[in-house]
Amino acid sequence: MFTSYEFSNYKSIASNPLIHKSLKKASSCLEHYNDALQSHSKKQALLLPLLIAETIISLKIPFSITQLSHLFNDKPDSLWIDYLHTLIYLTNHHNKQPLNISKLCFLHQLIKYNSSVKGSLGILRTQQNWIGPEGCGIEKAYFLPPSPEEVPSLINKWVSFFNTSTAYPLIQLALAYGQFLVIHPFMDGNGRIARLLIPCFLHQHKLLIKPIFCPSDYFSKHRKEYCKRLFDLSSDLAWIKWINFFLKAITSQAKRQTQLMNQLALLYQQLAKQLNGQISHSEIYQLLDFCFCQPIFKKTHFPFTREMHILQKLGLLQQDKDSFLFIPVVSYLKKITSKKFISRLSFKN
Repeated sequence: MFTSYEFSNYKSIASNPLIHKSLKKASSCLEHYNDALQSHSKKQALLLPLLIAETIISLKIPFSITQLSHLFNDKPDSLWIDYLHTLIYLTNHHNKQPLNISKLCFLHQLIKYNSSVKGSLGILRTQQNWIGPEGCGIEKAYFLPPSPEEVPSLINKWVSFFNTSTAYPLIQLALAYGQFLVIHPFMDGNGRIARLLIPCFLHQHKLLIKPIFCPSDYFSKHRKEYCKRLFDLSSDLAWIKWINFFLKAITSQAKRQTQLMNQLALLYQQLAKQLNGQISHSEIYQLLDFCFCQPIFKKTHFPFTREMHILQKLGLLQQDKDSFLFIPVVSYLKKITSKKFISRLSFKN
Protein backbone atom coordinates (compact mmCIF):
# COMPACT_ATOMS: atom_id res chain seq x y z
CA MET A 1 0.00 0.00 0.00
CA PHE A 2 1.24 3.50 -0.79
CA THR A 3 2.07 5.64 2.22
CA SER A 4 2.69 9.33 2.59
CA TYR A 5 6.33 10.37 2.57
CA GLU A 6 7.64 13.13 4.79
CA PHE A 7 9.94 15.27 2.67
CA SER A 8 11.87 16.22 5.79
CA ASN A 9 13.36 12.70 5.63
CA TYR A 10 14.97 13.45 2.25
CA LYS A 11 18.48 13.87 3.66
CA SER A 12 18.47 10.54 5.47
CA ILE A 13 17.28 8.77 2.32
CA ALA A 14 19.72 10.60 0.03
CA SER A 15 22.71 9.77 2.23
CA ASN A 16 22.05 6.03 2.12
CA PRO A 17 25.02 4.30 0.40
CA LEU A 18 22.72 1.66 -1.13
CA ILE A 19 21.61 4.10 -3.82
CA HIS A 20 24.85 5.92 -4.62
CA LYS A 21 26.09 3.39 -7.18
CA SER A 22 22.85 3.68 -9.13
CA LEU A 23 22.97 7.45 -8.75
CA LYS A 24 26.46 7.67 -10.21
CA LYS A 25 25.47 5.64 -13.29
CA ALA A 26 22.27 7.60 -13.83
CA SER A 27 24.03 10.95 -13.51
CA SER A 28 26.74 9.97 -15.99
CA CYS A 29 24.31 8.60 -18.59
CA LEU A 30 22.04 11.62 -18.24
CA GLU A 31 25.02 13.91 -18.81
CA HIS A 32 25.90 12.08 -22.04
CA TYR A 33 22.27 12.28 -23.13
CA ASN A 34 22.23 16.02 -22.47
CA ASP A 35 25.35 16.40 -24.64
CA ALA A 36 23.52 14.65 -27.51
CA LEU A 37 20.41 16.71 -26.87
CA GLN A 38 22.47 19.88 -26.97
CA SER A 39 24.00 18.86 -30.30
CA HIS A 40 20.56 18.33 -31.85
CA SER A 41 18.41 20.72 -29.80
CA LYS A 42 17.86 23.17 -32.66
CA LYS A 43 16.68 20.44 -35.01
CA GLN A 44 13.02 19.74 -34.28
CA ALA A 45 13.06 17.07 -36.99
CA LEU A 46 15.33 14.90 -34.82
CA LEU A 47 13.23 15.35 -31.68
CA LEU A 48 9.61 14.92 -32.74
CA PRO A 49 9.88 11.20 -33.67
CA LEU A 50 11.07 10.53 -30.10
CA LEU A 51 8.01 12.30 -28.71
CA ILE A 52 5.70 10.32 -31.00
CA ALA A 53 7.30 7.07 -29.80
CA GLU A 54 6.97 8.16 -26.16
CA THR A 55 3.27 8.81 -26.70
CA ILE A 56 2.69 5.38 -28.25
CA ILE A 57 4.46 3.59 -25.41
CA SER A 58 3.26 5.80 -22.56
CA LEU A 59 -0.43 5.34 -23.28
CA LYS A 60 -0.09 1.65 -24.19
CA ILE A 61 -2.59 2.13 -27.01
CA PRO A 62 -1.90 0.12 -30.18
CA PHE A 63 -2.99 2.19 -33.14
CA SER A 64 -3.14 1.99 -36.89
CA ILE A 65 -1.66 4.09 -39.64
CA THR A 66 -5.13 5.58 -40.06
CA GLN A 67 -5.11 6.84 -36.47
CA LEU A 68 -1.59 8.17 -36.84
CA SER A 69 -2.64 9.98 -39.99
CA HIS A 70 -5.38 11.73 -38.01
CA LEU A 71 -2.70 13.28 -35.83
CA PHE A 72 -0.95 14.87 -38.78
CA ASN A 73 -4.13 15.79 -40.63
CA ASP A 74 -5.86 17.97 -38.04
CA LYS A 75 -8.28 15.45 -36.55
CA PRO A 76 -7.46 15.60 -32.84
CA ASP A 77 -9.92 13.08 -31.45
CA SER A 78 -8.15 10.98 -28.84
CA LEU A 79 -6.18 11.16 -25.62
CA TRP A 80 -2.94 10.01 -27.22
CA ILE A 81 -3.09 13.01 -29.54
CA ASP A 82 -3.56 15.27 -26.50
CA TYR A 83 -0.55 13.64 -24.86
CA LEU A 84 1.68 14.21 -27.87
CA HIS A 85 0.53 17.81 -28.19
CA THR A 86 1.38 18.30 -24.50
CA LEU A 87 4.88 16.88 -25.02
CA ILE A 88 5.39 19.22 -27.97
CA TYR A 89 4.07 22.15 -25.93
CA LEU A 90 6.56 21.41 -23.14
CA THR A 91 9.41 21.17 -25.63
CA ASN A 92 8.63 24.56 -27.11
CA HIS A 93 7.28 26.54 -24.17
CA HIS A 94 8.56 25.13 -20.88
CA ASN A 95 10.92 27.45 -19.05
CA LYS A 96 13.04 26.97 -15.95
CA GLN A 97 10.67 28.91 -13.72
CA PRO A 98 9.49 27.02 -10.62
CA LEU A 99 6.48 24.79 -10.95
CA ASN A 100 3.25 25.95 -9.33
CA ILE A 101 -0.27 24.62 -8.90
CA SER A 102 -1.56 26.63 -11.86
CA LYS A 103 1.03 25.10 -14.22
CA LEU A 104 0.26 21.64 -12.88
CA CYS A 105 -3.46 22.10 -13.51
CA PHE A 106 -2.77 23.54 -16.96
CA LEU A 107 -0.80 20.40 -17.91
CA HIS A 108 -3.76 18.32 -16.77
CA GLN A 109 -6.03 20.37 -19.01
CA LEU A 110 -3.72 19.78 -21.98
CA ILE A 111 -3.47 16.01 -21.61
CA LYS A 112 -7.26 15.72 -21.26
CA TYR A 113 -8.23 18.41 -23.78
CA ASN A 114 -10.36 16.11 -25.94
CA SER A 115 -11.82 14.16 -23.05
CA SER A 116 -15.58 13.72 -23.08
CA VAL A 117 -15.56 14.46 -19.33
CA LYS A 118 -14.76 18.17 -19.03
CA GLY A 119 -15.77 18.82 -15.43
CA SER A 120 -12.54 17.64 -13.80
CA LEU A 121 -10.07 19.09 -16.32
CA GLY A 122 -7.27 20.99 -14.60
CA ILE A 123 -8.96 20.79 -11.20
CA LEU A 124 -7.57 19.16 -8.06
CA ARG A 125 -9.91 16.40 -7.07
CA THR A 126 -12.74 17.05 -4.66
CA GLN A 127 -13.81 13.41 -4.45
CA GLN A 128 -12.19 10.24 -3.20
CA ASN A 129 -10.52 8.17 -5.90
CA TRP A 130 -8.86 4.76 -5.78
CA ILE A 131 -6.83 2.25 -7.77
CA GLY A 132 -7.97 -1.32 -8.24
CA PRO A 133 -9.24 -3.83 -10.81
CA GLU A 134 -11.06 -2.18 -13.70
CA GLY A 135 -14.59 -1.24 -12.71
CA CYS A 136 -14.12 -2.24 -9.06
CA GLY A 137 -15.68 -0.46 -6.12
CA ILE A 138 -13.71 1.25 -3.39
CA GLU A 139 -13.95 -1.84 -1.16
CA LYS A 140 -11.73 -3.80 -3.61
CA ALA A 141 -9.16 -1.04 -4.12
CA TYR A 142 -5.44 -1.80 -4.12
CA PHE A 143 -4.71 1.74 -3.07
CA LEU A 144 -6.73 4.50 -1.45
CA PRO A 145 -5.12 7.94 -1.91
CA PRO A 146 -5.44 10.67 0.74
CA SER A 147 -8.86 12.21 1.22
CA PRO A 148 -9.77 15.13 -1.08
CA GLU A 149 -9.67 17.46 1.93
CA GLU A 150 -5.96 16.69 2.36
CA VAL A 151 -5.01 17.21 -1.30
CA PRO A 152 -4.49 21.03 -1.33
CA SER A 153 -2.11 20.94 1.62
CA LEU A 154 -0.24 17.86 0.38
CA ILE A 155 0.19 19.12 -3.17
CA ASN A 156 1.46 22.49 -1.94
CA LYS A 157 4.11 20.71 0.13
CA TRP A 158 4.90 18.53 -2.87
CA VAL A 159 5.35 21.54 -5.19
CA SER A 160 7.67 23.16 -2.66
CA PHE A 161 9.79 19.99 -2.55
CA PHE A 162 9.75 19.71 -6.37
CA ASN A 163 11.17 23.24 -6.65
CA THR A 164 13.80 22.92 -3.92
CA SER A 165 17.46 22.80 -4.99
CA THR A 166 19.17 19.78 -3.45
CA ALA A 167 22.56 18.08 -3.62
CA TYR A 168 21.07 14.98 -5.26
CA PRO A 169 18.38 16.10 -7.70
CA LEU A 170 17.84 12.65 -9.24
CA ILE A 171 17.05 11.19 -5.83
CA GLN A 172 14.78 14.16 -5.25
CA LEU A 173 13.04 13.46 -8.56
CA ALA A 174 12.52 9.78 -7.68
CA LEU A 175 10.93 10.80 -4.39
CA ALA A 176 8.80 13.51 -6.02
CA TYR A 177 7.58 11.11 -8.72
CA GLY A 178 6.56 8.47 -6.19
CA GLN A 179 4.97 10.97 -3.85
CA PHE A 180 2.94 12.55 -6.65
CA LEU A 181 1.37 9.15 -7.28
CA VAL A 182 0.81 8.74 -3.55
CA ILE A 183 -1.17 11.99 -3.46
CA HIS A 184 -2.99 11.26 -6.74
CA PRO A 185 -4.16 14.90 -6.90
CA PHE A 186 -6.44 14.55 -9.95
CA MET A 187 -9.40 12.26 -10.50
CA ASP A 188 -7.52 10.60 -13.38
CA GLY A 189 -4.51 11.17 -15.62
CA ASN A 190 -2.08 11.15 -12.68
CA GLY A 191 0.31 8.65 -14.29
CA ARG A 192 0.54 10.71 -17.47
CA ILE A 193 1.18 13.89 -15.50
CA ALA A 194 3.84 12.15 -13.40
CA ARG A 195 5.72 11.03 -16.52
CA LEU A 196 5.51 14.54 -18.00
CA LEU A 197 6.97 15.96 -14.80
CA ILE A 198 10.21 14.02 -15.27
CA PRO A 199 11.47 16.14 -18.21
CA CYS A 200 10.01 19.26 -16.55
CA PHE A 201 12.08 18.60 -13.44
CA LEU A 202 15.26 17.74 -15.34
CA HIS A 203 14.98 20.94 -17.36
CA GLN A 204 13.98 23.17 -14.44
CA HIS A 205 16.91 21.91 -12.37
CA LYS A 206 19.32 22.41 -15.29
CA LEU A 207 20.11 18.75 -15.86
CA LEU A 208 18.80 18.93 -19.45
CA ILE A 209 19.04 21.74 -21.97
CA LYS A 210 15.50 20.95 -23.19
CA PRO A 211 12.59 19.24 -21.41
CA ILE A 212 12.78 16.08 -23.48
CA PHE A 213 13.09 12.78 -21.66
CA CYS A 214 10.99 9.71 -22.41
CA PRO A 215 10.77 7.27 -19.46
CA SER A 216 7.83 5.14 -20.53
CA ASP A 217 9.72 2.44 -22.42
CA TYR A 218 11.54 1.26 -19.28
CA PHE A 219 8.46 1.54 -17.08
CA SER A 220 6.45 -0.43 -19.64
CA LYS A 221 9.03 -3.21 -20.03
CA HIS A 222 9.39 -3.52 -16.25
CA ARG A 223 5.78 -2.84 -15.37
CA LYS A 224 5.51 -5.61 -12.78
CA GLU A 225 8.45 -4.27 -10.78
CA TYR A 226 7.32 -0.68 -11.36
CA CYS A 227 3.94 -1.40 -9.77
CA LYS A 228 5.41 -3.53 -6.99
CA ARG A 229 7.91 -0.84 -5.96
CA LEU A 230 5.21 1.82 -5.90
CA PHE A 231 2.63 -0.27 -4.06
CA ASP A 232 5.23 -1.33 -1.48
CA LEU A 233 6.08 2.24 -0.41
CA SER A 234 5.68 1.90 3.34
CA SER A 235 9.14 2.47 4.85
CA ASP A 236 12.52 4.07 4.20
CA LEU A 237 13.82 0.73 2.88
CA ALA A 238 10.91 0.50 0.42
CA TRP A 239 11.63 4.03 -0.77
CA ILE A 240 15.30 3.12 -1.29
CA LYS A 241 14.25 0.15 -3.45
CA TRP A 242 11.95 2.44 -5.42
CA ILE A 243 14.73 5.03 -5.89
CA ASN A 244 17.13 2.35 -7.14
CA PHE A 245 14.52 1.19 -9.65
CA PHE A 246 13.83 4.77 -10.76
CA LEU A 247 17.55 5.52 -11.20
CA LYS A 248 17.92 2.38 -13.32
CA ALA A 249 15.09 3.72 -15.49
CA ILE A 250 16.90 7.05 -15.89
CA THR A 251 20.13 5.22 -16.78
CA SER A 252 18.49 2.91 -19.32
CA GLN A 253 16.41 5.59 -21.01
CA ALA A 254 19.24 8.11 -21.15
CA LYS A 255 21.37 5.52 -22.96
CA ARG A 256 18.52 4.52 -25.26
CA GLN A 257 17.53 8.05 -26.16
CA THR A 258 21.12 9.03 -26.88
CA GLN A 259 21.32 6.08 -29.26
CA LEU A 260 17.96 6.83 -30.89
CA MET A 261 18.77 10.49 -31.39
CA ASN A 262 22.10 9.65 -33.00
CA GLN A 263 20.35 7.10 -35.24
CA LEU A 264 17.86 9.75 -36.34
CA ALA A 265 20.67 12.19 -37.08
CA LEU A 266 22.44 9.53 -39.18
CA LEU A 267 19.21 8.69 -41.03
CA TYR A 268 18.68 12.38 -41.76
CA GLN A 269 22.22 12.72 -43.14
CA GLN A 270 21.90 9.57 -45.26
CA LEU A 271 18.64 10.79 -46.77
CA ALA A 272 20.12 14.20 -47.50
CA LYS A 273 22.97 12.46 -49.31
CA GLN A 274 20.53 10.24 -51.23
CA LEU A 275 18.47 13.24 -52.35
CA ASN A 276 21.50 15.27 -53.37
CA GLY A 277 21.34 15.68 -57.13
CA GLN A 278 17.71 14.54 -57.22
CA ILE A 279 16.32 17.67 -55.56
CA SER A 280 17.69 21.19 -55.48
CA HIS A 281 20.13 21.64 -52.62
CA SER A 282 18.17 24.56 -51.18
CA GLU A 283 15.06 22.40 -50.73
CA ILE A 284 16.56 19.13 -49.44
CA TYR A 285 16.71 20.15 -45.79
CA GLN A 286 13.36 21.93 -45.84
CA LEU A 287 11.77 18.82 -47.32
CA LEU A 288 13.42 16.48 -44.80
CA ASP A 289 12.46 18.75 -41.90
CA PHE A 290 8.84 18.58 -43.02
CA CYS A 291 8.85 14.80 -43.50
CA PHE A 292 10.55 14.07 -40.16
CA CYS A 293 8.10 16.30 -38.29
CA GLN A 294 5.05 15.20 -40.29
CA PRO A 295 5.77 11.70 -41.63
CA ILE A 296 2.14 11.23 -42.69
CA PHE A 297 0.41 13.95 -44.66
CA LYS A 298 -2.22 14.72 -47.26
CA LYS A 299 -1.10 15.84 -50.69
CA THR A 300 -2.72 19.25 -50.23
CA HIS A 301 -0.58 19.83 -47.11
CA PHE A 302 2.73 18.93 -48.78
CA PRO A 303 4.61 22.06 -49.89
CA PHE A 304 6.96 20.14 -52.22
CA THR A 305 4.50 18.75 -54.78
CA ARG A 306 7.05 18.84 -57.61
CA GLU A 307 9.37 16.57 -55.60
CA MET A 308 6.67 14.06 -54.64
CA HIS A 309 7.20 11.78 -57.64
CA ILE A 310 10.96 11.71 -56.93
CA LEU A 311 10.33 10.52 -53.37
CA GLN A 312 7.93 7.86 -54.65
CA LYS A 313 10.39 6.71 -57.31
CA LEU A 314 13.09 6.33 -54.65
CA GLY A 315 10.71 4.30 -52.47
CA LEU A 316 10.69 6.94 -49.75
CA LEU A 317 7.02 7.84 -50.08
CA GLN A 318 4.03 5.50 -50.13
CA GLN A 319 0.34 6.28 -50.51
CA ASP A 320 -2.32 4.90 -48.18
CA LYS A 321 -5.80 5.98 -49.27
CA ASP A 322 -5.75 9.78 -49.11
CA SER A 323 -2.55 10.02 -47.07
CA PHE A 324 1.14 9.73 -47.92
CA LEU A 325 3.69 8.08 -45.63
CA PHE A 326 7.35 9.05 -45.46
CA ILE A 327 8.60 5.49 -45.14
CA PRO A 328 11.99 6.04 -43.42
CA VAL A 329 10.41 7.75 -40.41
CA VAL A 330 7.29 5.55 -40.23
CA SER A 331 9.54 2.46 -40.38
CA TYR A 332 11.70 3.93 -37.64
CA LEU A 333 8.67 4.49 -35.41
CA LYS A 334 7.50 0.94 -36.03
CA LYS A 335 10.91 -0.40 -35.08
CA ILE A 336 11.42 1.52 -31.84
CA THR A 337 7.89 1.02 -30.54
CA SER A 338 7.98 -2.71 -31.33
CA LYS A 339 4.62 -4.49 -31.10
CA LYS A 340 2.89 -1.40 -29.80
CA PHE A 341 2.84 0.05 -33.30
CA ILE A 342 0.31 -1.73 -35.52
CA SER A 343 0.53 -1.12 -39.25
CA ARG A 344 -1.86 -2.27 -41.95
CA LEU A 345 0.78 -1.60 -44.59
CA SER A 346 3.56 -3.76 -45.87
CA PHE A 347 6.65 -1.76 -46.64
CA LYS A 348 10.36 -2.31 -46.61
CA ASN A 349 12.19 -1.32 -43.44
